[in-house]
Amino acid sequence: MLVAAYGLLHKSHVCIDLFVMRGSKRTQVILDLICYFALFFPFIIVILYHGIDFAKDSWATWETSWSTWAPPLYPAKTVIPVTAFLLLIQGISEVIKKAIFLKTGEEI
Repeated sequence: MLVAAYGLLHKSHVCIDLFVMRGSKRTQVILDLICYFALFFPFIIVILYHGIDFAKDSWATWETSWSTWAPPLYPAKTVIPVTAFLLLIQGISEVIKKAIFLKTGEEI
């Protein structure tokens, strides 16, 4: 999970370009920006908000597994908000790059 932001940077996430295959690069960037603001950021903010509560509750009780070994679960549950935060930062970076492309016409 922690490398999801790295995957976003290198465009390794699944992308289906049915609507923009024949469009110009400018059209692709505009649709990407719409998707970032309509889908990506709201989803990441919800995951971040609830992930922090989820991890905070786990740390407060020093939560462990119900197995015989009883490994701690709070470090693993902390990965959720950390990943969401890293994705949020990378998403902001992608939006800035796309906005610069719309303004100047040059890719970064």
